[in-house]
Amino acid sequence: MSTTSPSEGVPRDGAVQRAFARLLGSPLFWGLFFVVAFGWPIVRVARTALPPPLPVLGSVSDFALVEQNGRAFGTADVRGKVWLLSTIQTSSSAAHKIATELGKIQHRVRNLGPAFHIVTVGADQETDSREHLDEFISHYRVSPRMWSFLSGDTATLRQSAPDGPLSVVLVDQKMRVRGRYDLGEPDAIDLCLYHAGLLVNRGE
Repeated sequence: MSTTSPSEGVPRDGAVQRAFARLLGSPLFWGLFFVVAFGWPIVRVARTALPPPLPVLGSVSDFALVEQNGRAFGTADVRGKVWLLSTIQTSSSAAHKIATELGKIQHRVRNLGPAFHIVTVGADQETDSREHLDEFISHYRVSPRMWSFLSGDTATLRQSAPDGPLSVVLVDQKMRVRGRYDLGEPDAIDLCLYHAGLLVNRGE
């Protein structure tokens, strides 16, 4: 049952409904609503501090080598891209492990497209020749568009490559080393991919 105002004899619930209807019909109300609903998230994002730039740990010199398919591959193929550098000795016990871990990275960086590349360098000219590398990677799902195995006189690249059998180096678009990771460590792949995404998105 509706209650009435002693002074006006108007049902209170009717007055509330009319007031609410006037409020919904007010441009000022909707203006304030959209400012609060959509403005605050924008302000919150704007106030969120961006992560600091990655440190520069060194640089990679120009190089000219041969890819597993016999194609020449050198500095011009990676300059302007973010890329991951690793070494491999196909005759070692760690070869399968590093190839498996890099395969996980290859699968997860497809969204970065041509902005990212993986480069794996043969550690020994004799045992890691182009033919040996080609035979080795036939056991893995290697996409030549995303991942290159290089052979030849790899001394220049090996100077910048990490020492550990499961270690990789992240290189930016200007051939600068921006990170070193041991893929045997927990969360190393996640951290490496996070940093790679930062470099690609910032264009550093």
